[in-house]
Amino acid sequence: MIKLLSLGGNYYQKTMVCEAKRMGIYVVDVDYLPNNPAHKIANKYYNISITEKEKILEVAETEHINGIISYASDVGALTAAYVAEKMNLPTNPYHTIELMTRKDLFHPFLKSRGFYVPDVSVVKSAEDIGLFLKEHNTVVVKPANSSGSKGISVINNSSDIKKAWKLANQFADGGNVIVEEFFEKKGYQVSGDIFVVDGIVKNWGFANAHRDAACNAFVPIGDSFPIYMDKNRLNITKSEVQNAITELGFRNGPVNVEFCFDRKDRPIIVELGPRSGGGLLADIIYMTSGVDIISYCVKNAIGMPVNDIEDRPITRNIAAYSFHALKDGIFEALEIKPELMDKILQIEYFINPGEEVYRCDDSGKVIAIAICEFSDQNEMLHMMDSMNDYYKVVYEYEE
Repeated sequence: MIKLLSLGGNYYQKTMVCEAKRMGIYVVDVDYLPNNPAHKIANKYYNISITEKEKILEVAETEHINGIISYASDVGALTAAYVAEKMNLPTNPYHTIELMTRKDLFHPFLKSRGFYVPDVSVVKSAEDIGLFLKEHNTVVVKPANSSGSKGISVINNSSDIKKAWKLANQFADGGNVIVEEFFEKKGYQVSGDIFVVDGIVKNWGFANAHRDAACNAFVPIGDSFPIYMDKNRLNITKSEVQNAITELGFRNGPVNVEFCFDRKDRPIIVELGPRSGGGLLADIIYMTSGVDIISYCVKNAIGMPVNDIEDRPITRNIAAYSFHALKDGIFEALEIKPELMDKILQIEYFINPGEEVYRCDDSGKVIAIAICEFSDQNEMLHMMDSMNDYYKVVYEYEE
Protein backbone atom coordinates (compact mmCIF):
# COMPACT_ATOMS: atom_id res chain seq x y z
CA MET A 1 0.00 0.00 0.00
CA ILE A 2 1.31 3.47 -0.96
CA LYS A 3 0.66 6.12 1.70
CA LEU A 4 0.69 9.88 1.14
CA LEU A 5 0.66 12.39 4.00
CA SER A 6 -1.20 15.54 2.97
CA LEU A 7 -0.72 18.78 4.89
CA GLY A 8 -3.90 20.84 4.95
CA GLY A 9 -7.49 19.98 4.20
CA ASN A 10 -9.25 22.96 2.61
CA TYR A 11 -11.32 23.05 -0.58
CA TYR A 12 -8.31 23.47 -2.89
CA GLN A 13 -6.42 20.63 -1.23
CA LYS A 14 -9.49 18.43 -1.54
CA THR A 15 -8.96 18.19 -5.30
CA MET A 16 -5.50 16.72 -4.72
CA VAL A 17 -6.78 14.22 -2.15
CA CYS A 18 -9.46 13.10 -4.61
CA GLU A 19 -6.83 12.58 -7.31
CA ALA A 20 -4.52 10.63 -5.00
CA LYS A 21 -7.34 8.31 -3.97
CA ARG A 22 -8.31 7.87 -7.62
CA MET A 23 -4.75 6.68 -8.17
CA GLY A 24 -5.22 4.05 -5.45
CA ILE A 25 -3.13 5.87 -2.82
CA TYR A 26 -3.96 5.78 0.90
CA VAL A 27 -4.16 9.40 2.09
CA VAL A 28 -3.46 10.58 5.63
CA ASP A 29 -4.61 14.18 6.09
CA VAL A 30 -3.29 16.56 8.75
CA ASP A 31 -4.30 20.02 9.92
CA TYR A 32 -5.92 21.75 12.89
CA LEU A 33 -9.39 22.39 11.41
CA PRO A 34 -11.46 19.19 11.79
CA ASN A 35 -14.32 20.43 9.59
CA ASN A 36 -12.17 21.02 6.52
CA PRO A 37 -13.58 19.16 3.49
CA ALA A 38 -10.51 17.12 2.54
CA HIS A 39 -10.65 15.25 5.84
CA LYS A 40 -13.95 13.67 4.86
CA ILE A 41 -12.33 12.21 1.72
CA ALA A 42 -8.97 11.15 3.17
CA ASN A 43 -8.53 7.66 4.62
CA LYS A 44 -7.33 9.02 7.96
CA TYR A 45 -7.14 12.41 9.67
CA TYR A 46 -4.91 13.82 12.43
CA ASN A 47 -5.78 17.09 14.18
CA ILE A 48 -2.35 18.76 14.22
CA SER A 49 -1.19 22.15 12.92
CA ILE A 50 0.83 21.74 9.74
CA THR A 51 3.58 23.93 11.22
CA GLU A 52 4.25 21.40 14.01
CA LYS A 53 7.25 19.71 12.36
CA GLU A 54 8.12 17.22 15.10
CA LYS A 55 4.53 16.10 15.71
CA ILE A 56 3.96 15.56 12.00
CA LEU A 57 7.25 13.68 11.72
CA GLU A 58 5.96 11.37 14.46
CA VAL A 59 2.74 10.79 12.51
CA ALA A 60 4.70 10.17 9.31
CA GLU A 61 6.89 7.57 11.00
CA THR A 62 3.93 5.89 12.67
CA GLU A 63 2.02 5.68 9.38
CA HIS A 64 5.10 4.55 7.39
CA ILE A 65 4.33 7.04 4.64
CA ASN A 66 5.85 6.91 1.15
CA GLY A 67 5.59 10.64 0.51
CA ILE A 68 4.44 13.96 1.95
CA ILE A 69 2.87 16.92 0.16
CA SER A 70 1.85 20.48 0.99
CA TYR A 71 -0.48 21.07 -1.93
CA ALA A 72 -1.52 24.69 -2.59
CA SER A 73 0.00 25.84 0.72
CA ASP A 74 3.26 27.62 1.47
CA VAL A 75 2.56 27.24 5.18
CA GLY A 76 3.18 23.49 5.17
CA ALA A 77 5.99 23.45 2.59
CA LEU A 78 8.78 23.73 5.17
CA THR A 79 7.24 20.99 7.27
CA ALA A 80 6.96 18.71 4.23
CA ALA A 81 10.62 19.25 3.34
CA TYR A 82 11.70 18.70 6.95
CA VAL A 83 9.81 15.42 7.31
CA ALA A 84 10.89 14.19 3.88
CA GLU A 85 14.57 14.84 4.60
CA LYS A 86 14.35 13.10 7.97
CA MET A 87 12.72 10.04 6.38
CA ASN A 88 14.72 10.08 3.13
CA LEU A 89 11.57 10.65 1.04
CA PRO A 90 11.30 12.60 -2.25
CA THR A 91 11.80 16.31 -1.61
CA ASN A 92 13.62 19.47 -2.53
CA PRO A 93 16.34 20.63 -0.12
CA TYR A 94 15.03 22.16 3.10
CA HIS A 95 17.29 25.20 2.62
CA THR A 96 15.80 25.79 -0.83
CA ILE A 97 12.25 25.67 0.52
CA GLU A 98 13.20 28.02 3.35
CA LEU A 99 14.58 30.55 0.86
CA MET A 100 11.40 30.37 -1.21
CA THR A 101 8.91 30.67 1.67
CA ARG A 102 10.52 33.41 3.76
CA LYS A 103 10.16 36.91 2.37
CA ASP A 104 13.09 38.15 4.46
CA LEU A 105 15.39 35.68 2.67
CA PHE A 106 13.98 35.40 -0.85
CA HIS A 107 14.61 38.81 -2.38
CA PRO A 108 18.01 39.32 -0.67
CA PHE A 109 19.05 35.93 -2.07
CA LEU A 110 17.97 36.90 -5.60
CA LYS A 111 19.75 40.24 -5.29
CA SER A 112 22.95 38.45 -4.28
CA ARG A 113 22.67 36.39 -7.47
CA GLY A 114 22.33 39.41 -9.75
CA PHE A 115 18.54 39.62 -10.16
CA TYR A 116 16.84 42.98 -9.98
CA VAL A 117 14.75 43.33 -6.83
CA PRO A 118 13.19 46.32 -5.09
CA ASP A 119 15.00 47.57 -1.99
CA VAL A 120 14.04 45.45 1.04
CA SER A 121 14.93 45.43 4.73
CA VAL A 122 14.07 43.47 7.87
CA VAL A 123 12.65 45.84 10.49
CA LYS A 124 12.56 45.35 14.24
CA SER A 125 10.41 48.32 15.18
CA ALA A 126 8.05 50.96 13.85
CA GLU A 127 10.98 53.38 14.00
CA ASP A 128 12.88 51.21 11.50
CA ILE A 129 9.96 51.52 9.10
CA GLY A 130 10.13 55.28 9.46
CA LEU A 131 13.80 55.32 8.52
CA PHE A 132 13.09 53.20 5.42
CA LEU A 133 10.16 55.43 4.47
CA LYS A 134 12.44 58.46 4.46
CA GLU A 135 14.44 56.80 1.65
CA HIS A 136 11.39 55.84 -0.42
CA ASN A 137 8.18 57.72 -1.09
CA THR A 138 5.98 54.65 -0.71
CA VAL A 139 6.74 51.33 1.00
CA VAL A 140 5.12 47.96 1.60
CA VAL A 141 5.14 46.50 5.11
CA LYS A 142 4.55 42.75 5.39
CA PRO A 143 5.19 39.72 7.58
CA ALA A 144 8.12 37.64 6.37
CA ASN A 145 6.45 34.26 6.80
CA SER A 146 2.76 34.72 6.12
CA SER A 147 0.72 33.77 3.05
CA GLY A 148 -2.47 34.83 1.31
CA SER A 149 -1.56 38.54 1.43
CA LYS A 150 -2.22 38.64 5.18
CA GLY A 151 -0.83 41.53 7.17
CA ILE A 152 0.31 43.65 4.22
CA SER A 153 0.09 47.46 4.16
CA VAL A 154 1.14 50.10 1.66
CA ILE A 155 2.04 53.39 3.31
CA ASN A 156 3.36 56.76 2.14
CA ASN A 157 2.75 58.75 5.29
CA SER A 158 4.49 58.51 8.65
CA SER A 159 1.12 58.66 10.43
CA ASP A 160 0.36 55.13 9.11
CA ILE A 161 3.56 53.50 10.35
CA LYS A 162 2.34 52.26 13.73
CA LYS A 163 -0.83 50.78 12.23
CA ALA A 164 1.16 48.95 9.53
CA TRP A 165 3.67 47.65 12.10
CA LYS A 166 0.88 46.34 14.33
CA LEU A 167 -0.95 44.65 11.43
CA ALA A 168 2.18 42.91 10.13
CA ASN A 169 3.01 41.58 13.59
CA GLN A 170 -0.46 40.07 13.92
CA PHE A 171 0.45 37.66 11.11
CA ALA A 172 4.21 37.35 11.60
CA ASP A 173 3.77 34.32 13.87
CA GLY A 174 7.07 34.83 15.61
CA GLY A 175 8.86 35.69 12.39
CA ASN A 176 10.34 38.88 11.01
CA VAL A 177 8.59 41.89 9.53
CA ILE A 178 10.02 43.34 6.34
CA VAL A 179 9.59 46.61 4.49
CA GLU A 180 9.99 46.85 0.72
CA GLU A 181 10.25 49.65 -1.78
CA PHE A 182 6.88 50.00 -3.53
CA PHE A 183 6.87 49.79 -7.32
CA GLU A 184 4.15 50.19 -9.92
CA LYS A 185 3.50 47.27 -12.24
CA LYS A 186 3.31 47.55 -16.01
CA GLY A 187 0.66 45.31 -17.51
CA TYR A 188 -0.76 42.24 -15.82
CA GLN A 189 1.19 40.52 -13.11
CA VAL A 190 1.99 36.95 -14.09
CA SER A 191 0.56 34.25 -11.87
CA GLY A 192 0.14 30.53 -12.40
CA ASP A 193 2.00 27.27 -11.92
CA ILE A 194 5.09 25.81 -13.50
CA PHE A 195 6.40 22.26 -13.11
CA VAL A 196 10.10 21.47 -12.72
CA VAL A 197 11.86 18.19 -13.55
CA ASP A 198 15.55 17.75 -12.70
CA GLY A 199 15.91 21.51 -12.29
CA ILE A 200 14.39 22.40 -15.68
CA VAL A 201 10.93 23.94 -16.14
CA LYS A 202 8.95 21.52 -18.30
CA ASN A 203 5.48 23.07 -18.09
CA TRP A 204 4.67 26.79 -18.13
CA GLY A 205 1.15 27.36 -16.79
CA PHE A 206 1.22 31.16 -16.83
CA ALA A 207 -1.92 33.19 -16.15
CA ASN A 208 -2.94 36.83 -15.76
CA ALA A 209 -3.35 37.84 -12.12
CA HIS A 210 -6.39 39.94 -11.27
CA ARG A 211 -6.83 42.13 -8.18
CA ASP A 212 -9.60 44.33 -6.80
CA ALA A 213 -8.24 47.76 -5.90
CA ALA A 214 -11.61 48.65 -4.33
CA CYS A 215 -10.89 46.04 -1.68
CA ASN A 216 -7.17 45.26 -1.40
CA ALA A 217 -4.80 45.61 -4.33
CA PHE A 218 -2.58 42.82 -2.98
CA VAL A 219 -5.19 40.09 -2.56
CA PRO A 220 -5.54 37.77 -5.58
CA ILE A 221 -9.18 37.52 -6.63
CA GLY A 222 -8.80 35.80 -9.99
CA ASP A 223 -6.53 34.26 -12.62
CA SER A 224 -7.22 34.08 -16.33
CA PHE A 225 -5.74 31.89 -19.08
CA PRO A 226 -4.02 32.24 -21.53
CA ILE A 227 -1.34 34.76 -20.58
CA TYR A 228 -1.69 38.21 -22.18
CA MET A 229 1.92 39.14 -22.96
CA ASP A 230 4.04 39.81 -26.03
CA LYS A 231 6.61 37.21 -27.09
CA ASN A 232 9.66 39.24 -26.01
CA ARG A 233 8.40 39.77 -22.47
CA LEU A 234 7.28 36.18 -22.23
CA ASN A 235 10.76 34.99 -23.16
CA ILE A 236 12.30 37.32 -20.55
CA THR A 237 9.86 36.03 -17.93
CA LYS A 238 10.70 32.41 -18.67
CA SER A 239 14.44 33.13 -18.64
CA GLU A 240 14.31 34.96 -15.29
CA VAL A 241 12.19 32.26 -13.67
CA GLN A 242 14.35 29.41 -14.97
CA ASN A 243 17.53 31.14 -13.81
CA ALA A 244 16.04 31.67 -10.36
CA ILE A 245 14.97 28.02 -10.13
CA THR A 246 18.55 27.02 -10.97
CA GLU A 247 20.10 29.39 -8.42
CA LEU A 248 17.69 28.28 -5.70
CA GLY A 249 18.50 24.62 -6.28
CA PHE A 250 14.88 23.61 -6.75
CA ARG A 251 14.89 20.18 -8.42
CA ASN A 252 11.44 18.66 -8.85
CA GLY A 253 7.80 19.57 -8.50
CA PRO A 254 5.34 22.45 -8.87
CA VAL A 255 6.17 26.11 -8.30
CA ASN A 256 3.62 28.89 -7.97
CA VAL A 257 4.85 32.00 -9.80
CA GLU A 258 4.26 35.70 -9.25
CA PHE A 259 6.19 37.86 -11.69
CA CYS A 260 5.86 41.33 -13.21
CA PHE A 261 7.56 44.19 -14.99
CA ASP A 262 7.76 47.60 -13.34
CA ARG A 263 7.19 50.96 -15.03
CA LYS A 264 10.82 50.99 -16.18
CA ASP A 265 10.36 47.56 -17.79
CA ARG A 266 12.58 45.88 -15.20
CA PRO A 267 11.64 42.21 -14.61
CA ILE A 268 10.76 41.39 -11.00
CA ILE A 269 10.23 37.95 -9.49
CA VAL A 270 7.70 38.72 -6.79
CA GLU A 271 7.40 35.19 -5.40
CA LEU A 272 8.22 31.59 -6.28
CA GLY A 273 6.18 29.35 -4.00
CA PRO A 274 7.36 25.71 -3.71
CA ARG A 275 3.91 24.25 -4.29
CA SER A 276 1.01 24.25 -6.70
CA GLY A 277 -1.16 27.34 -6.51
CA GLY A 278 -4.56 27.59 -4.91
CA GLY A 279 -7.47 29.22 -6.63
CA LEU A 280 -8.04 26.16 -8.85
CA LEU A 281 -5.02 26.98 -11.04
CA ALA A 282 -4.09 23.35 -11.63
CA ASP A 283 -7.71 22.47 -12.38
CA ILE A 284 -7.88 25.15 -15.07
CA ILE A 285 -4.53 24.17 -16.59
CA TYR A 286 -5.96 20.68 -17.03
CA MET A 287 -9.19 22.04 -18.55
CA THR A 288 -7.35 24.28 -20.99
CA SER A 289 -4.32 22.20 -21.97
CA GLY A 290 -4.97 18.63 -20.87
CA VAL A 291 -1.90 18.59 -18.60
CA ASP A 292 -2.93 17.06 -15.27
CA ILE A 293 -0.74 19.03 -12.87
CA ILE A 294 -2.48 17.57 -9.81
CA SER A 295 -1.60 14.04 -10.86
CA TYR A 296 2.03 15.05 -11.40
CA CYS A 297 2.13 16.69 -7.97
CA VAL A 298 1.02 13.42 -6.37
CA LYS A 299 3.46 11.35 -8.43
CA ASN A 300 6.33 13.67 -7.55
CA ALA A 301 5.55 13.46 -3.83
CA ILE A 302 5.74 9.66 -3.77
CA GLY A 303 8.72 9.33 -6.11
CA MET A 304 6.96 8.19 -9.27
CA PRO A 305 8.45 9.33 -12.62
CA VAL A 306 7.30 12.77 -13.80
CA ASN A 307 9.67 13.31 -16.72
CA ASP A 308 6.91 12.73 -19.28
CA ILE A 309 5.15 16.00 -18.44
CA GLU A 310 4.71 18.25 -21.48
CA ASP A 311 4.16 21.93 -22.13
CA ARG A 312 0.95 22.16 -24.16
CA PRO A 313 -0.80 25.26 -25.51
CA ILE A 314 -3.74 26.84 -23.70
CA THR A 315 -6.73 26.38 -25.98
CA ARG A 316 -9.63 27.99 -24.09
CA ASN A 317 -10.28 31.37 -22.46
CA ILE A 318 -10.98 30.25 -18.88
CA ALA A 319 -10.60 32.04 -15.57
CA ALA A 320 -11.15 31.45 -11.88
CA TYR A 321 -12.81 34.25 -9.93
CA SER A 322 -13.19 34.59 -6.16
CA PHE A 323 -16.43 36.35 -5.23
CA HIS A 324 -15.80 38.58 -2.23
CA ALA A 325 -17.27 41.32 -0.07
CA LEU A 326 -16.23 44.95 0.13
CA LYS A 327 -17.59 45.35 3.65
CA ASP A 328 -18.47 43.27 6.70
CA GLY A 329 -21.99 41.98 7.29
CA ILE A 330 -24.33 39.01 7.44
CA PHE A 331 -24.35 37.22 4.10
CA GLU A 332 -27.66 36.55 2.37
CA ALA A 333 -26.82 35.83 -1.28
CA LEU A 334 -24.75 36.63 -4.34
CA GLU A 335 -26.74 38.51 -6.95
CA ILE A 336 -25.03 37.61 -10.23
CA LYS A 337 -26.05 39.30 -13.47
CA PRO A 338 -27.15 37.03 -16.35
CA GLU A 339 -24.24 38.01 -18.60
CA LEU A 340 -21.80 36.67 -15.98
CA MET A 341 -23.97 33.72 -14.97
CA ASP A 342 -23.85 32.53 -18.58
CA LYS A 343 -20.05 32.28 -18.33
CA ILE A 344 -19.91 30.21 -15.13
CA LEU A 345 -19.01 26.54 -15.59
CA GLN A 346 -18.93 25.71 -11.88
CA ILE A 347 -19.17 27.54 -8.58
CA GLU A 348 -18.40 26.54 -5.00
CA TYR A 349 -19.67 28.50 -1.99
CA PHE A 350 -17.62 28.80 1.22
CA ILE A 351 -20.12 31.01 3.08
CA ASN A 352 -23.73 30.06 3.79
CA PRO A 353 -26.68 32.47 4.12
CA GLY A 354 -26.85 33.83 7.65
CA GLU A 355 -23.10 33.59 8.25
CA GLU A 356 -20.78 36.53 8.74
CA VAL A 357 -18.82 37.78 5.76
CA TYR A 358 -15.89 40.17 5.94
CA ARG A 359 -14.24 42.72 3.73
CA CYS A 360 -11.77 40.72 1.64
CA ASP A 361 -8.42 42.04 2.86
CA ASP A 362 -6.78 38.61 2.64
CA SER A 363 -7.32 35.49 0.54
CA GLY A 364 -9.03 33.59 3.35
CA LYS A 365 -12.09 35.87 3.23
CA VAL A 366 -13.72 34.60 0.06
CA ILE A 367 -17.45 33.93 -0.38
CA ALA A 368 -17.27 31.61 -3.38
CA ILE A 369 -15.04 30.64 -6.28
CA ALA A 370 -16.18 30.09 -9.85
CA ILE A 371 -14.61 28.83 -13.05
CA CYS A 372 -15.79 30.85 -16.03
CA GLU A 373 -15.31 30.45 -19.78
CA PHE A 374 -15.41 33.38 -22.19
CA SER A 375 -15.85 33.72 -25.93
CA ASP A 376 -12.47 35.38 -26.44
CA GLN A 377 -9.58 36.87 -24.47
CA ASN A 378 -10.73 40.48 -24.85
CA GLU A 379 -14.10 39.67 -23.32
CA MET A 380 -12.42 37.69 -20.54
CA LEU A 381 -9.97 40.42 -19.56
CA HIS A 382 -12.64 43.13 -19.68
CA MET A 383 -15.04 41.22 -17.45
CA MET A 384 -12.36 39.99 -15.04
CA ASP A 385 -11.13 43.57 -14.59
CA SER A 386 -14.62 44.91 -13.90
CA MET A 387 -16.30 42.03 -12.07
CA ASN A 388 -17.83 44.34 -9.46
CA ASP A 389 -20.15 45.52 -12.24
CA TYR A 390 -21.52 42.01 -12.74
CA TYR A 391 -22.44 40.94 -9.22
CA LYS A 392 -23.13 42.25 -5.77
CA VAL A 393 -23.17 40.80 -2.28
CA VAL A 394 -26.61 40.93 -0.68
CA TYR A 395 -26.58 41.37 3.09
CA GLU A 396 -29.22 40.64 5.69
CA TYR A 397 -30.51 43.73 7.53
CA GLU A 398 -28.78 46.07 5.10
CA GLU A 399 -29.82 49.69 5.48
